[in-house]
Amino acid sequence: PRMRVVHWRTLADTGRLPRWPQDAALVLDFADLLEAWIARQDAYGKVDGRIVCLSMFSHRWETPTAPDTPADLKARSLARYGEIGTCAVFPEHRFDYFFWIDYCGVHQDDHLAKTLGAAKLPLYGASVVEILFFFTPEYEARAWTRLERAIGYVYAASPMFVYLDAQYLALSQPPNLAELCASHACFGRDAKTGGLTMAINDPLSGALTDESDRELLRKMLRMLRASAPINAKLKASYAARAYG
Repeated sequence: PRMRVVHWRTLADTGRLPRWPQDAALVLDFADLLEAWIARQDAYGKVDGRIVCLSMFSHRWETPTAPDTPADLKARSLARYGEIGTCAVFPEHRFDYFFWIDYCGVHQDDHLAKTLGAAKLPLYGASVVEILFFFTPEYEARAWTRLERAIGYVYAASPMFVYLDAQYLALSQPPNLAELCASHACFGRDAKTGGLTMAINDPLSGALTDESDRELLRKMLRMLRASAPINAKLKASYAARAYG
């Protein structure tokens, strides 16, 4: 399957997550997008003052058939994130955000195509700069969301994880890290910097809607465990950072 992405402005205009293949007109082929970008970019790689940036969106579906909340909080949060267009690592630049989202990029009707799209997750993860995850109380316990973060840790070049939740749109204040860590065991605080840390628990012990997916998870996890992270700074500590 091709890598299909959604532009933040599409989410802002529609106010919802497009569904593949019904909403094909709202979804972009990423390889074609890059070719068009290169044709238009200036000497600094920018188009209209922004740098192209691809992010993977990890989330727990609200129901087996509905990925977003009734108020479309996920679509609206991603649209807002893209509109702001900033990055904590490179605050001097603005970025044009495109998102890989399972509902928009993987075939939702054809079982074989859907399985092939899921199997290609490691390659999708190797193509992104960051992993955005929409945190809810049910998020961490899911097998797929654990695997997506593990893929980001091993294969994303950064890797950078961006925390979003239902309060993101308010933008009134950042999350209360002490409360977050006290409420959810997967989060902690770095002893030196005080920053947020995140454990990636074993995907195979996570919950699945379809138990037939577990063997596919097992194969991908075996591949992940046999791979050192692409980011050189992580390689030295990888052995001590087993899942869980």
